[in-house]
Amino acid sequence: ILKFYNSGYLHVYGTLLAVGGSAAVDNIYFTDYRDDVWGGDTNGDGIATGPAVNWWYGINFFSGSSSSSRVDNSRIRYTGYAAGLSPGQYGGCVNIYNCGPKIKRNVMSSSYFGIRLEGVTAAAEVDSNDFGIATQTPVALTFESFPSFQNNTFSASDNGYDAIGILPGTLT
Repeated sequence: ILKFYNSGYLHVYGTLLAVGGSAAVDNIYFTDYRDDVWGGDTNGDGIATGPAVNWWYGINFFSGSSSSSRVDNSRIRYTGYAAGLSPGQYGGCVNIYNCGPKIKRNVMSSSYFGIRLEGVTAAAEVDSNDFGIATQTPVALTFESFPSFQNNTFSASDNGYDAIGILPGTLT
């Protein structure tokens, strides 16, 4: 269980291998520091504070990240923090900028976007994930992104928009 303070982040410029087990109890958990459900009352305030969407930036893969990077069998929530996120503005549970990690068998929820793909992300594989409770869309991408999507599940009633979001860019 990894808990993040307000505006916290996990930036990847090399290789990240976050591979949990297939049973929920063996998953890797990424969440808000105030989340008492996962890992107990980390901030020691009982129920005085609770987790919230847009608390931390999320897992961010930047140009130069290895194509062997993986996030597999994880649960990620309460992401989307915006202030100063570069190159984008609002984020998702996983944000991919000009690289191609493998994002498989994860549950992504309570976020601004479930996953954000920006730039040329041809090698990115997004497979067998469960996306839900996005204040905007479960997936947001730019025109030049063309990741591989297979066997993903999208909730149909708890997102701001039950759609794939297109981020600003130029279509050539």
